[in-house]
Amino acid sequence: MRLHFLCYSSIRTDDHENLLEEITNILQVARVFNKKHHITGVLYYSHGQFFQYIEGFKPTIENLFDHIAVDKRHHAIHYYGTLPTEQRRFKDWSMKYVKGDSRIRAFLEEREKNYPVSYHVVEDNLIVFIEELILIEKSGDT
Repeated sequence: MRLHFLCYSSIRTDDHENLLEEITNILQVARVFNKKHHITGVLYYSHGQFFQYIEGFKPTIENLFDHIAVDKRHHAIHYYGTLPTEQRRFKDWSMKYVKGDSRIRAFLEEREKNYPVSYHVVEDNLIVFIEELILIEKSGDT
């Protein structure tokens, strides 16, 4: 079976819960589930906005996204799509967390300014964005 990845961004639901506690809970649950289902990826959060990149086998990650999409802790979900990939980009992380970073925030803001854009532009920008996450992860800035 071929590997795929999917990405989405969303806005945190402002329910006045403790942000640190909420993200810790998300990561704990994700890491256990993802390890069991051979899913890897990264979660980014900054200024009320989530971005998540998930990689694994297509049926598994799409089923996971179906559950993520109905989670009440976020809304305004923008699903970027599911695409094939030759290799895992975050193979060592059942779910890596990347905290706020100005480069990533700028990408998300630019993406929102230029909406709607063609699928190919989104795909190209996603690859650049994911590469930026990888560079941040490797630099230890998280």
